[in-house]
Amino acid sequence: MNFLPAEIRNGRLVLPMAELALPTDLPEQPVIAGIRPEHFEDADLIDAKSAQGAVFEVQVELLEWLGADLYVHFQVECAAERLRALPEELERATRDANRISLVARVDPSSRAAENQRLKLWLDSRHLLLFDARNGENLSV
Repeated sequence: MNFLPAEIRNGRLVLPMAELALPTDLPEQPVIAGIRPEHFEDADLIDAKSAQGAVFEVQVELLEWLGADLYVHFQVECAAERLRALPEELERATRDANRISLVARVDPSSRAAENQRLKLWLDSRHLLLFDARNGENLSV
């Protein structure tokens, strides 16, 4: 599971790499977003305009082939004050300077290449949200 600091603001979820509409009315607050690797996809392989979610661009650091699965390792930049919202054990595991390491599982037909830019799509239907103060699951 990928964990990253986020914020609910004006009915939207503000992530370090994208902003999404929320299907439920949650109060404005800092949160921790949980995103499974399989809830990303190479944006070139889907109809992102009709799919619920967000498209953003990353620099591919590493590709990892595991049988029929292709894992894309990348980092997103995050403001230092937002990183402080992460519990210490998550911060240590994912943080490199002001960047957070994430992993996406994409279709093996993706043309992703190491050290190249890639547009990823995030399926917002499967986001998990946790209260940054106490870890309470806010997802519905």
